[in-house]
Amino acid sequence: IVNANIGIGINVNSSMRDFLKIDSPATSLLNEIKKNSDRQKILYELIRQISYHFNQPYANCFTEWKKFLWMPKNKILLKNVDHNQFNEIECLPIGVDDDGLLIVQTSDGKNLKLTSEEVTFQY
Repeated sequence: IVNANIGIGINVNSSMRDFLKIDSPATSLLNEIKKNSDRQKILYELIRQISYHFNQPYANCFTEWKKFLWMPKNKILLKNVDHNQFNEIECLPIGVDDDGLLIVQTSDGKNLKLTSEEVTFQY
C-alpha cells in the first residue's frame, strides 16, 4: 500500500433521536450496548489497538485486518458518469486485494478493482 486514508467516526453516547435528521442510517455505542461509555477509555483502547497493529509486520497486519473486514452480501450498483453518459453496473463485492482495492464481480463474471475514490457506500 502506498497511501491510505482512514476516517473513523464513533458515536458514543448519542441517542437515536440525534440521528433523525440524517439520511444515512447510524447508531451509537449507547444504542448497541444499552449503557453509557467513557469516551476517554474508548479513545485510549482505539489508539492502543491501532498502535499494536502498526507495530506488526505489514503482512501480518493486513492479513489480520482482512479477517474483520465486513463485506456486503447483496449486490451493489456502481454508477458511473463519464463524458455526459450515465452507466450502471450491478456487481457483488467479493473482497479486498493486497493493495487495499475493493474487488467486485460483475454479473458477467468479470472482476473489477476499485479505489476508495471510486466507491461510496450508502445504505
